Amino acid sequence: MVVNGSQSIVLQIAGGVAQQQGHDPAQMLRILALLAALRDTGKVQQDALAAAERFRLAEGDIVPALAAALQDESAATAYAAAQMLAALGRSAETPQRRAEIVAALADALRDPRSRRGVYVLDAEQKIQYLGRLDEALYRGLVQVTGASTGAAGPQ
Repeated sequence: MVVNGSQSIVLQIAGGVAQQQGHDPAQMLRILALLAALRDTGKVQQDALAAAERFRLAEGDIVPALAAALQDESAATAYAAAQMLAALGRSAETPQRRAEIVAALADALRDPRSRRGVYVLDAEQKIQYLGRLDEALYRGLVQVTGASTGAAGPQ
């Protein structure tokens, strides 16, 4: 991913804000870069999605930043944030964050904007449909809580 001048300034500001709020600026910048990668080429988008699914451990409290990303104008960014929150919620190292993660996913699921399709580019630059955002949020909730209602999910 190539970072242009304005993106570099945004990343620097985000790092400064993270540090002021007691977060690890390097970690926050990595998360922001991962989410920004979903606006890049197909190969970069695919790598970012794969990394989001493998996300397990985070230093500091990054849940609020990921919760905010669930409301991003880009459904792909919100999708990746949901993947990261679900992965964090499943992690044995983060049991104390589960309630906050469940609340963030549930709030995003209730938002009418979650009923939109998620599209990314594949490695060959072709559009790939990943499903609806609300379905990903619902799956994340089920994964974090370990619950299954037997229902098909959002309608």
